[in-house]
Amino acid sequence: MPFFKKSFREAIKNLYEIPVSTNEVALLYFNYSGVLLRTQSQVFAFDLANLLKKTEVDLLSNLDAIFYTHGHYDHYNKNIAKLLYHRTGAQIIAEPTVASDLKGIIPEEKLISAKPGETFDLGRFKVTSIRGLHRGPIVLYLVEGKDLSLFHGGDSAYVPLEEYKADLALVPTGSPSPTASPQDAFRMISALNPKVAAAFHGSKSQHQDFINLVRNSFPQIKVLVLEEGKVMKIQI
Repeated sequence: MPFFKKSFREAIKNLYEIPVSTNEVALLYFNYSGVLLRTQSQVFAFDLANLLKKTEVDLLSNLDAIFYTHGHYDHYNKNIAKLLYHRTGAQIIAEPTVASDLKGIIPEEKLISAKPGETFDLGRFKVTSIRGLHRGPIVLYLVEGKDLSLFHGGDSAYVPLEEYKADLALVPTGSPSPTASPQDAFRMISALNPKVAAAFHGSKSQHQDFINLVRNSFPQIKVLVLEEGKVMKIQI
């Protein structure tokens, strides 16, 4: 497991300090599908598992919501979820079995069990949970805020997404997921028609296959690969 193989301290500090305008996103990728994402008005965390050390959690000066797509070890860790909540007081939105695991640890009003097909209006942003396809239950997220809409695909295979649209789509291309693939990620992009598509949760060759598919069919879509430990400023 690659957990703790590098320090994210400086990158986390950079994420909070970097200027972000209305049509920009600052994004820090940790590994698998774990990301910390900042818009001009919100900060979101997805699938952080135990990719952060406690000393790095302590650097999170602001966090609006913490999302968990499912309970596999590379996406969810109870101890880190507890630390994240106590550090930030953020709303936790989780696949129902994960939410059940956090009952009694996270206050009821701060814990949303994201049943597939439901939409939650949280004031400054709303969240739609989408049933994914994986070994075991998984939900995917469409988050719509004042600044932009974003999709997080966990490490799911393709599921029908034609009714949804996203400005930024984060999609899995494969390894070590048993269900994700470059082709499935491409089908997600085909349905969502984002302005920017970003690949994660896959090997270098799988990312490249995905990039080639997108560039050949949708040259208007900006496509990139998230880089572990690097803060990326993305123009939407």
